[in-house]
Amino acid sequence: MRLLSKLLKNHSFSLGIIWYHKVIIRDYLHSVFMKVSYTFVYLGLSLSILLSSTNMSQAFEIGKVPCKDQSSCAPSISNAALLQSLQFKINDLKEILAQLLAQKSQVTAQTSIGSFAMTAQTVQQPKSTVTICDSSTGARAQVYELLNGRTQKHFYTTDAIEKDRFIKEFGFTDLGVVAEVASVKAVGMVALQRFKSGSSETYVLISEGSVMKVPNGFLFDKVLGYVSQKNESDSVGLRHYINVKGDHYYALADSRVDLVTKALGYTYKMDTGYVCSPKPYIAENVVLAVVGKTTVIRGSGFGENPKNPNYKVIIQDNLKERAGVSSDSSNVISWTDREIKIKTPAGIKSDYYAYITKGDILKNSNRVPVRVYAYAEYNIISKDNITGNPLPLDLAFDNDHTLWVNFEFGRGVEAFDTKTKTTKYYQDIQTPPGIFGYVDKTGNSILSTITAGEDVDVVANGDIWYTQGGSLYQQIGYGRVVQLNPTTGKQRCYSVPNGGAGLVGVVYDEKTGVVWAGIASLGATTETPNYILSFKPGTFTDTMANCAYDYKTPAPAPLCTGTTVEGCFKKHTLPSTLFDAAHLVVAPDGSVWFTSFYAHAIGKIDAKSGQIQSYPLPLSSRNEFTKGAASPWLLGAGPWQLIFGADNQLWIGEYFENNFIKFDTKRGVACTKLNSQGANPCMREYDVILFPDSSFEEEGSHTIDLDAQGNLWFVTGTFPQDGGVGYLGVIDPKGEVSLFPPLPDLGITGGGAGIVVDKKTGDIWFNEYWEKKIGHLKYLK
Repeated sequence: MRLLSKLLKNHSFSLGIIWYHKVIIRDYLHSVFMKVSYTFVYLGLSLSILLSSTNMSQAFEIGKVPCKDQSSCAPSISNAALLQSLQFKINDLKEILAQLLAQKSQVTAQTSIGSFAMTAQTVQQPKSTVTICDSSTGARAQVYELLNGRTQKHFYTTDAIEKDRFIKEFGFTDLGVVAEVASVKAVGMVALQRFKSGSSETYVLISEGSVMKVPNGFLFDKVLGYVSQKNESDSVGLRHYINVKGDHYYALADSRVDLVTKALGYTYKMDTGYVCSPKPYIAENVVLAVVGKTTVIRGSGFGENPKNPNYKVIIQDNLKERAGVSSDSSNVISWTDREIKIKTPAGIKSDYYAYITKGDILKNSNRVPVRVYAYAEYNIISKDNITGNPLPLDLAFDNDHTLWVNFEFGRGVEAFDTKTKTTKYYQDIQTPPGIFGYVDKTGNSILSTITAGEDVDVVANGDIWYTQGGSLYQQIGYGRVVQLNPTTGKQRCYSVPNGGAGLVGVVYDEKTGVVWAGIASLGATTETPNYILSFKPGTFTDTMANCAYDYKTPAPAPLCTGTTVEGCFKKHTLPSTLFDAAHLVVAPDGSVWFTSFYAHAIGKIDAKSGQIQSYPLPLSSRNEFTKGAASPWLLGAGPWQLIFGADNQLWIGEYFENNFIKFDTKRGVACTKLNSQGANPCMREYDVILFPDSSFEEEGSHTIDLDAQGNLWFVTGTFPQDGGVGYLGVIDPKGEVSLFPPLPDLGITGGGAGIVVDKKTGDIWFNEYWEKKIGHLKYLK
């Protein structure tokens, strides 16, 4: 009942909105030249010459990253590949050779691990005895830690290609690197084996010869690398934890033990051999920085509040350091093993790269691009917008780069000129004292001029379409769709017959000239169900589209009957009384798709036949389904807004889950049922919660938009009284999530609502719901 109670309590926001320092001093010329073949020396010299004569500046585009980590560049070691991946400071030959050494070792690691055959029990012959963390070998692999947002289960791999595949295809989130293991077996080391459950997406790591038995139903999957059987001076135990849901979780013996065992409900099982503490690793695909505000870097191995001048955040262009912030600097806001938050250094640009160093090149993290924005906010409430308590909810761009804002609890729309930064208010037309009135059950007449404005759509001819709904809870009051011509100021209103309380989404089909609107009321019953409405506004007379209709006289436009489709409203019955129709979108093939917020599903309506097909969302992992005592509704993930990307890929925001779904709509009937694990085979969920830093309960993913490169931008919301944190972020085409600093770091209370991305400039505009303002993040190229 928590979800239902929260929904009813907080509906005023759109339905009420990442975790040892050791400095190694060595003679680089001696150790590197002794360990690298003459071939690599020659290649290093060639690269040095090439780098000095090549301009490698590149404008960064999300989704076009040369190398997030070195292993993702292997096994190709060509001049072109190295030139692309080594876009960071290389000021002398010894640094080039050290990097090549590390890359060569990782290629060797992939070859040795991939050649392991469990059935034949053939492994490499042990080398001479060395300690597992002996940096002179350089043959170590990073153990990546991933989390599935839907199942809340972890996955571990040392293969960067496999990591990327699990992120893109299975919706996992990159949390960082938990440890480093040997990629070449030596005396005293054993294989770290991964086993997979045959009945679920559950994995367990067990070292070869361990006293721990393989759980029933688990089969051998692969060898990740090699761990030591004894606790060496430079190693640490890899601890194995398990929770009641069967998730196997791994952490270093001195890392977050209390957090894991107490806060997350995990129980310590045993140590799974001894490993090396990882070098820093940035988990996000891009660092999003805000000028004059903060920059947040998320990943792992940063060090827990080190206060050490050798621990630094370095930001540089191709060859020159542009900014460096050490962990003991006053510019550090916070520094933990999983997250660094600093004051954004002055002068950095969007084509720069960031990495973390611990004072040794072999302890440097991967390099990731930096994308820089300037933040500003503007008042959106005009002086004449005084009716009710208008809170900016949805917004859309027109052809002149004017933003149109629809409000909850307001009586019109605002136009915000992004060039002049001025507003113009268009108040709706109503008959005094307001058309959104109703008679309660005792016969008392209740009048209200407050409407629930949930959606706005701008069409090619410049017309603005927006909704005004009555009560979204009791199925009382009335709703209408408003058409505004900004040039003339003329309004046409399409009053929904039979009340239509809970009118939420609207979309105009440019090809057919048909308007589609969705009724989504929590108060719907069998007698007064929710439905989808369609009509052709071009066939309505001005009398039928009268904005002064008082709902007392006969409806100005009738319901369609028989084959009639002009001059009338056509009602489309939904699959069951559990269904509603919140937001809608027209697909490339002309079908209309909609979210069912209360019924944990999405639907598609054939525009010609009117046939409706529903598609269930994956089972809710964070919120159980809830049945209200006086309502048939099921509340799960709360699908809210949706948008089509390339190749018929439909993106859906899950409000309560705070996740996003990418749905392959081309797979047809395979998508109509969940599998035995409660997943939809056509859908991939992408988790945006920073497990376990953020609250699943107090944040909701609200609005989404796609940019010209196919990146999905989103804004999450929260209620100030609940203490949640709102975010802006992006999911790139590879499925990797990057987040801006939390909205409070920008001075924004609560969260955002409504987001649009300028496809030409890359600028981001969003509503600051509680602040009653528009926020602007200007992309600095």
